[in-house]
Amino acid sequence: MAHQTLQQCFNVVPGKITCLQTRKEIITGEVFIVQSHGQSSCWISASVQLYSSTRLDPNTGKGKLSEKAYLKHGKCSEHNGTKITKYKVKFRVEPDFGIPGAFLIKNEHKHKFFLQSATLEVPANQSIQFNCKSWIYPFTKTKTNRLFFSNTVYLPNETPEALDELRKEELESLRGHGTGERKEWDRVYEYDYYNDLGNPDKGQEHVRPILGGSDSYPYPRRGRTGRPRCNQDPLTESRPTKFNLDIYVPPDERFSPKKLSEFIENSVQAIVHFPLPEAQSIDEQESNSFESLEEIKDIFSRHKRQGVEGWIAEKLKSLVSDDLFKEIKEASKKDPIKFPLPKIIEENELAWKDDEEFARQMLSGVNPTVIKGLEMLCHVFYRLNTHAVVEPFIIATRRQLSVMHPVHRLLDPHFKDTMHINALSRSIIINSGGILEKILFTQEISMELSSAIYRDWRFDEQGLPADLIKRYFSLSN
Repeated sequence: MAHQTLQQCFNVVPGKITCLQTRKEIITGEVFIVQSHGQSSCWISASVQLYSSTRLDPNTGKGKLSEKAYLKHGKCSEHNGTKITKYKVKFRVEPDFGIPGAFLIKNEHKHKFFLQSATLEVPANQSIQFNCKSWIYPFTKTKTNRLFFSNTVYLPNETPEALDELRKEELESLRGHGTGERKEWDRVYEYDYYNDLGNPDKGQEHVRPILGGSDSYPYPRRGRTGRPRCNQDPLTESRPTKFNLDIYVPPDERFSPKKLSEFIENSVQAIVHFPLPEAQSIDEQESNSFESLEEIKDIFSRHKRQGVEGWIAEKLKSLVSDDLFKEIKEASKKDPIKFPLPKIIEENELAWKDDEEFARQMLSGVNPTVIKGLEMLCHVFYRLNTHAVVEPFIIATRRQLSVMHPVHRLLDPHFKDTMHINALSRSIIINSGGILEKILFTQEISMELSSAIYRDWRFDEQGLPADLIKRYFSLSN
């Protein structure tokens, strides 16, 4: 009798297990990662967990958290020249899990990767979209998982209770604490002055005033990097010894792999045509003048291009980081340095001798009768209005508005790449001895003049029609 009772219990156990298994529901998804040379590839190791937006976990005060699911079955494809890997992911959740509203992703790979987007399909045939567009750094560096919210927008008072605490924690983490040097993987938005344009440690000729924070030199704030101060001036931030694309900007503001590749390719092409002071003649035996038309044509020859490529590679190796040098070599393979023949002699070598061409060059060239004084320095004014003044608004938006806020969603496209461009410009364009000082007659006082222009900048004049009136494109009624 006892044996029969025990046997009946064993018979019931498989049924109970089957019952528990059938109570799980499946949420499937796809994760899209953009490949980049030496970083994002077809094979990465990452796990994902979902947060419910409709079911609260009473133990944490946040949405219910699913079990981990791993990215599998990566399938590579190419869209408009960009290589993208699509990963399948599958979550087993309880029937009362509700609708996902956010997810955590953990990078267990040794390299960072660029997360483009993600899509989830819930049992009710509903598709949930996540627009990510950010670099995900290894967990060994960040010590935390990365959180992404769905594309659904909420005002603060309308945020689902299950996401409210996550929203607050996310904003808190973005504000930082204002101390220490920022690492590449830190996702923090803090303010600082333009105190990194000069380099007093290189000599008195490299000293530049600090822009911002004073009545003498008013200027918009920039994103804080927290690098050590110079030995000769404790108020000036030190500069990297080598040019590096990894100068700190938060991961959300960094160039995408495609943009980064385009930037490197264009930079290599620009180096050829920019008169670096260190540049010496590629052929030391060349004279300073041309003896014949054949010598002029020789500038555009294949062997001359190869000589320039070799010279550039040698120079850059000592000027940039090892990782960036690898990126440059890869970009050069795809887009070799170009020395195209001038249009005027492309079809007819003697076209320059024609009377018609002579007259055209005289009329369209530098003609003293049409030179006029500028009311404002175009290069300085352009950078100030389109880049510098926007950066404080980017920082403020990231610190104060959640990505779920509808205003954040509207502003975000206008902020694209601005902080990274500004950071790079402080490295090679507007710094002491940079490109701006070399191409403008104002030279080392160019940024001081930019500060003087900013003194009259007003927020209420940036909209329409006030902006058009100020620039004399319209008349006030």
